[in-house]
Amino acid sequence: MKKIYSKLAQLRWAQNWTQTELKERSGVSRDTISRVERGRTKLRQLTPLTINKLAKAFGMPVEEFLKKGEEDMEQSLKPNWKKAESYLNMLIAEYVSIGVVGSFGLNLTLLPLKKRLDSGEKTQKLFDEIMECE
Repeated sequence: MKKIYSKLAQLRWAQNWTQTELKERSGVSRDTISRVERGRTKLRQLTPLTINKLAKAFGMPVEEFLKKGEEDMEQSLKPNWKKAESYLNMLIAEYVSIGVVGSFGLNLTLLPLKKRLDSGEKTQKLFDEIMECE
């Protein structure tokens, strides 16, 4: 079954931001961002202040931010491999830049995903695994 990502995740990935970066740009907790992206909380269930903060972080009016709800995301489900590769490379670069090259997350999560991607694997499962990394 195809996974339907929330609009928030789609917008974040388009900017190549991690959830932590969106938290810093918006002032919205990473836990809230994660709940929305995983479908545990819908955008319209958030407080007006939180919605405003998120819309502002993406530089768009609240109406535009809410207009394209999750029902419009089905059009965006085809994996964008360039974005996935760019996002994965950005995460790896973050680990390297802060000097945690031998870390658990890099060696056991990110590098194996990079190896699979570099080998030519282009499955929905791989795409999902990459885009769920933090």
